[in-house]
Parts: sequence; structure tokens; C-alpha cells
Amino acid sequence: MATPTHVQRGTLPRGVYQNLDGLKDDLLGRNGFLGRQTHLYRHGDPCEYRPAADPQTRSALQRQLSPTDATDPSGTPIRLAHNESCQLWLSRRAAAMPFYRRNLDGDEAVFVHRGQGVFETEFGPIPFEPGDVVVIPKSVTHRLVPDGADNVFLITETTEELVVPDYGLIGHYTPVDPSMIFIPEPEVLPSTEPEYEVRLKHGGDHASIGYDHNPCDVAGWRGDYFPWKYNIRDFKTLNADAAHILPSARTLLATPSMDVLLAVFGPHRAPMVPGVEKTPPSHRNADYDEVLFSHDGQAFGNPMPTGVLMHVPQGLHHGVPEAEKQRIREEYPAELLLDSVAVAIDCRARFVLDEAFVRAFEELTSGESASGDNPVATLLNGESR
Repeated sequence: MATPTHVQRGTLPRGVYQNLDGLKDDLLGRNGFLGRQTHLYRHGDPCEYRPAADPQTRSALQRQLSPTDATDPSGTPIRLAHNESCQLWLSRRAAAMPFYRRNLDGDEAVFVHRGQGVFETEFGPIPFEPGDVVVIPKSVTHRLVPDGADNVFLITETTEELVVPDYGLIGHYTPVDPSMIFIPEPEVLPSTEPEYEVRLKHGGDHASIGYDHNPCDVAGWRGDYFPWKYNIRDFKTLNADAAHILPSARTLLATPSMDVLLAVFGPHRAPMVPGVEKTPPSHRNADYDEVLFSHDGQAFGNPMPTGVLMHVPQGLHHGVPEAEKQRIREEYPAELLLDSVAVAIDCRARFVLDEAFVRAFEELTSGESASGDNPVATLLNGESR
């Protein structure tokens, strides 16, 4: 049964997220940020601990990763992490796919970190630019055609369908404004080749079928199952002057079971009531693994290193280090706009990191002392000022 009541014990600040008076706020919760939770007020920094060999927080830079589609038009993205409900992939596709594809294993949400171009789909073309989240439902025929060679895509693949969650009492236009969703118009593409390959992804393997005409030959369509896109600049991040809005309120996409959540961290104002912490509490997510991908912007005067991937296993502390929190308290006593942009994928099942991610993490950590250049430390500790 659920805990029957909300309990308070010991030395406490007046209200949450404020008046800590030297204590450190540690949030522990179930079911992401949707279930039971408790704030523990500690004397020590919960994020300062000696890591275990496993599980541990691991990070990598997108520039370390080399999917075969970066150099071979017939190549594929590289898988970073996986479990029974979700797979994460990174693509650096530099040229148009010489084939169409259908994913028979699940839906895909393609986050465009860098690059411009178009997804040719049987529903019509979807142009893309940085910051777009392009949703390609299961079994939709499509082809990625970039404008140039410099592209980076983070792909979240789910076995369940991806949908926009119900935001309840917030209203129709916050945080997702449906009028800003791009839905393609049908466009019949010419058939100029003797055969068109459609590559099928099924059970983790690939097979091909062929058509003697372009599969993007739809003259019209009606229904509620289609590809679409939304740019994260149009995501209306919720603010509160006296409290932190938890990351679950920033969810753009989720599976119906809520086993996988894709959240957007966009520009927003930090709390500004005196005594309220401007940084969120350190926390442990008891039920979800978290993957964060930094995209752009700055936070508390620090440039946001772009293209950093960070995996935090469930049950491990993470957050802004205490020394950085103290700097922020001293340097930003009044109103402050945070324009950092990132996406996060939370998954109830534990992620298994693939070899490419683990190898990139090992290279990054082994090179820290020699190079002195560690964008991950910059992201966490605010070292670039």
C-alpha cells in the first residue's frame, strides 16, 4: 500500500527548495517524479561520493562516436544503449539514404542536434533544422536527405508508440502548443529509378524489399496516425517564482505505460523569491535510468558544452555540485534567465550501455588529466566561466 500520509521529522527548512541554511537538499522518489517522494536535508553533499565500477554515471561526447552512416551512405547509426522498451542511437548521416526504410520494431523520435534537410515520408516531406524532434511512427516509410555533410541526430526508439502526454489542468497550449506542430502535406515523388529499395528493420535485423515505383506516391491521406515534428524552441517551459518545476512537467513525448519519457529542457527563469534555491535539489531517481543530451545555450554564466551524453543509472545521486550552488547563490541573488537547452530520456528499465558508449567514456576519463579539456566537468561543475 502507499504511504498513508505526508510526514515531517527533524530539522527542516520552512517549505521546500528554500532557506536551507547550510543543509543540502536530497530528493528521493519513486516512479520518476510522479510517485511518492521525500526531501532529505543532509550536512554532506550527496553528489560527492567514490563511484563504484558499476553502476556508475558515464558520459561521452557525440564527436567521439563514429556511426557508419557518417562515411557510407548505406551505413547505419550507432547504438548507444538499450533495454527491452527503448534503444538509443546516434547518427551522423552525411549523405542522402540511397534507400527508404521502415522500422517494424517501434517508433522513433529523431532529435536534430545539428544539420538541415528533409525527411521524405509517404505522408509528405518533413523539413528539419536544429532543435527539431521528428516523430516517425512504427512502419512509416521514410528517407533522410540532409542538405550538407555536417549532421548529428540522437534517435530514441521505443517498442510502444510515442505520444504527447495529457497535461491535465494546464490547458491546451502549455507546454506543447498544438498550432506549432508540423504535419506533412502529401507530395507524390517522381519514379525515375528501375527499383526502389525499402530497408526493413525487424527484430534488430535488416531485410530489403523492392518497388518498381517510388514508395512516396501518396496523393492524399486522412487519419490520426502520421509522422510529425516539433521544435523545442516552441516548448513552453513552465516556471514558478517560489519553487522548482520538476522535470516530469517538461515531458514532450511518452509511451502510454510511461516506461519511456522524452523531456525538453529549454529557456526558463530560475526561481526569484528570496531564499528559494535557484538550482534544483540533488536527487536519486529510484525507478528510472536517465540519459541527458546537451544541445545549446548557457547556464548560470557557463557556456553549455554541446553534444554531451550523460547516463545516470537509477538510484545514483546527481545534480549541481555544492560549490557551484554556493557560487550561484552569491552571484545571482535576483532574477536570472537560464537559456540552456537539452533533451532527456528517462526509462523505467535499466539501460545496458553498448560498447561504443563505454569505450567513449573510458577514452574521455583517461584523457582528462593529460588534456585538461573535460566538457563533462564543465557541464556539471561550471568550470568554463
